[in-house]
Amino acid sequence: MALYGGAASRTPLLGPESSGLKPYTRTFSTGGATNTSSSFNRLLSQFQAKEKEARASNLKRYEQAMSIYDQIIARSQPGGAFEKRALGEIERRKTKGVGQEMQQLISSGLFGTTTAATAGRRWEAEVGEPARMTLEDMMEQRVTGAQQAKAGFIERRQDPYPDYSMLANVASSVGSSQTPRRRYGTSARASSWGAR
Repeated sequence: MALYGGAASRTPLLGPESSGLKPYTRTFSTGGATNTSSSFNRLLSQFQAKEKEARASNLKRYEQAMSIYDQIIARSQPGGAFEKRALGEIERRKTKGVGQEMQQLISSGLFGTTTAATAGRRWEAEVGEPARMTLEDMMEQRVTGAQQAKAGFIERRQDPYPDYSMLANVASSVGSSQTPRRRYGTSARASSWGAR
């Protein structure tokens, strides 16, 4: 049985196009996907910025520690501050010790004898040389200890690598919370099939 648009017109209506009506339409929104991409890019930028900051801080601490170890080693090596200070102390002790011995020789009337002439050599043999040998051992121990500590510090160094699995999980959560939704629309005339 044919359908007709009205009493005066006997033209069959085969569909909405024949009457000029707009058919029912549906559209899909891509706003959710866009928001997900934007959120992920913002999250990635923040993640990379934090990673860069952590690496810079770690490198700064590493360089500071290495500088401290190098200073300790330099002070303890031959010609360093530790040796100079210790040798200066030994010389002061020698001056004081030989001076006291000379005063005793003068008081006893032996200042002009060979005993007075050899006072400095005796002090070196009895006090000075043992003190210098002890100083060399101390310097060697300090340098070795600092070098071992430096080597251990280098071995234990760890650079902060990014945890991309965590980033992937967060991105997945963001994506699932912003899944694109369908939106349907109808023309105001879509239900008026055959109406003119």
